[in-house]
Amino acid sequence: MTIHHLLRLSFIALFVITALFCVYFIIKKQRNKKGPKLLTKEKYSATMIGKMTEITASDKNIFNIWPYISKLKAAKVLSSKIKESQLVHKIYRNSTDDFEHILLSTEKENHFVVIVANRNKKKTIGYFFYDLNGLYA
Repeated sequence: MTIHHLLRLSFIALFVITALFCVYFIIKKQRNKKGPKLLTKEKYSATMIGKMTEITASDKNIFNIWPYISKLKAAKVLSSKIKESQLVHKIYRNSTDDFEHILLSTEKENHFVVIVANRNKKKTIGYFFYDLNGLYA
């Protein structure tokens, strides 16, 4: 074998090894993707600072929840049977305007999935299952 063939084989081997490392890390990253986060009662209660006031869904300052709703449906937290036009029940904002609680309808009456969004960081914190009896009144 000549030196030319050895160089070519070493470059091919280096390419294959590099490609295998890339595939390994891509697969590892895909497996570590986190789904929607279920909040504990303590974390959920910590976002209810002051009085929670109802806001209208037409308000332009409402957090965009639709990508998160897609994740909730993929994780089978929300039912796909409910139409998107009927999904958002009510939206509440705390007195400091830091957090929004978006109540999503479920198949059970007075049971909701509440998405908690941090308005300052413009991201969702997680979701919480709640029976609405007396929570925001």
